[in-house]
Amino acid sequence: MLAVLNANLALPTGRGPNFAPAQVATPAVVCKGNRFLADALRQGCQTVTGSLIDGDASGDVNLPSLRDVLGGILVTRNPNLTSLTMNNLENVGRTINVEYNPKLISLTMNNLADVRGDIWVTNNPNLATLTMPKPERVDGGILVKTNDNLVSLTMNHLRGVGGGIDVEYNPKLISLTMNNLEDVVGDISVEHNEKLISLTMNNLLHVEYGDISVSHNDNLALLTMNNLEDVGGDITVWFNLNLATLTMNNLRGVGGDIDVAVNNNLGSLAMPNLVYAGGGPRGGRFGGIGVYSNSNLASLTMDNLVNVSGRIFVEYNPKLISLTMNNLEDVVGDIDVKTNDNLVSLTMNHLRGVGGGIDVEYNPKLISLTMNNLEDVVGDISVKTNDNLVSLTMNHLRGVGGGIDVTRNPNLTSLTMDNLREVMPFPSEFGDIYVENNANLASLTMNNLERINGINVFNNPKLTSLTMNNLREVRIGGLYVQANANLASLTMNNLVRVVGGNILVEYNPNLTSLTMNNLVELHRASWGWPPVGGEIHVSGNRNLATLTMPNLVRVDGGIWVDPKPDSCDLGPVWAGQDYPYGYC
Repeated sequence: MLAVLNANLALPTGRGPNFAPAQVATPAVVCKGNRFLADALRQGCQTVTGSLIDGDASGDVNLPSLRDVLGGILVTRNPNLTSLTMNNLENVGRTINVEYNPKLISLTMNNLADVRGDIWVTNNPNLATLTMPKPERVDGGILVKTNDNLVSLTMNHLRGVGGGIDVEYNPKLISLTMNNLEDVVGDISVEHNEKLISLTMNNLLHVEYGDISVSHNDNLALLTMNNLEDVGGDITVWFNLNLATLTMNNLRGVGGDIDVAVNNNLGSLAMPNLVYAGGGPRGGRFGGIGVYSNSNLASLTMDNLVNVSGRIFVEYNPKLISLTMNNLEDVVGDIDVKTNDNLVSLTMNHLRGVGGGIDVEYNPKLISLTMNNLEDVVGDISVKTNDNLVSLTMNHLRGVGGGIDVTRNPNLTSLTMDNLREVMPFPSEFGDIYVENNANLASLTMNNLERINGINVFNNPKLTSLTMNNLREVRIGGLYVQANANLASLTMNNLVRVVGGNILVEYNPNLTSLTMNNLVELHRASWGWPPVGGEIHVSGNRNLATLTMPNLVRVDGGIWVDPKPDSCDLGPVWAGQDYPYGYC
């Protein structure tokens, strides 16, 4: 009976009136001060209050108990360490520094969430695997550089970086993924990773105070930052030979400059919501926006761009067809659009002011150039050697602080700047208007021009008339109208004086009438030695019938008129001076 009874007795379960002995939780192992890897393993450290140091550890080292390091992790110049695993490590109080470990193959920290310093993984030539999938915040920067065998870098939970991200010279790195990254305070630099195929940061919103530089990644095909809104410094995308598209649809502002260059397969560049760019404190190579030497770029979209604090530089993009920036209002620097072999149209309809110059040259298929609201240009306007340009219209242009050069545009038929009042740099001696060697130019209109340094109208064989009836003063450069085969009339009825320059009207075989009814005086320059200017040459115009300057009273240089026109009125100066010569 007793045996049976004993057999049916219930064993203690820890519930009810019978209790098992209480299990005492194992206390956390806190290792005070610094620890070598081997000591931390032997002591089962869960927390190291100082720093964790390699201490010449060798082979494969695994620290499964370690959760927190209040200092940093320093594993450098260890010749024998092959792998380091800390899969339960969650927090590091300072920098993680893994550098110059020639045999290290694997670095794994699967649960690392928070790093209060930097992460530096550099110069580990055999490192193939770097696994840190869960960091959410790195207070310092991330540097992954010169790891010759590293294939992938993934930090999908990373949201914020207090410093920069620098991934460079990892020749076998194929993918770099940080899909939840939102904010970076410093620079993002991804450079010289020859096999990198994709760079994805789809949730990146802000790069504060820093630059984005993606360059010399020969196989990079995909660069995605679709939610990026603003960059405090520059965006530089250079020498990525396989990059096909660059799209930043939500980008609104760049405090520095945008340079996109020598990406041989880049077909499209789209920043449709970009509002402002250029001229940040660091400054890019060309300032403002530079898009150049992209062999296959066909499309460039910046439809909402309003202000550029630096320069716009679009050059050597042989497949670019159109350049449209219809909301652009102000450019502090220059606008250079040069040597784009297939560019057909250039449109900036809301552009009002340019703090530098405008240079549109060597675009052989450019047909139209439209800047209908442009009012002021501080520097030069140069439109040269655009073989198919038909018309150039800037009807709201009022002032140019440099010169205007419209030359060698063989199909240009009309040049209109009806509101232009002044081309007068001060105190510069330069700033002439040059209209030269435009084979089909028939119309040149600057009806409100009042003051100019100089005018040069040369070898425009179809130009028939030149009228500037509001022109009052020409300084320094003089007035030169030469070798225009079909020019029939030249009228400047309000021109009063020429200071420091000459009037040369020569070799215009069909010119019949030259009229300057209010011209009073031509002065030699009052600066320099010997004095220059103050001469009138009207020669080689074999059909000139009428030469009229009835109010001319002062000519400091000479007057030459040959051949003699049928009607010649040079006013008091011809009758009252001994020096004039010619046949008038």
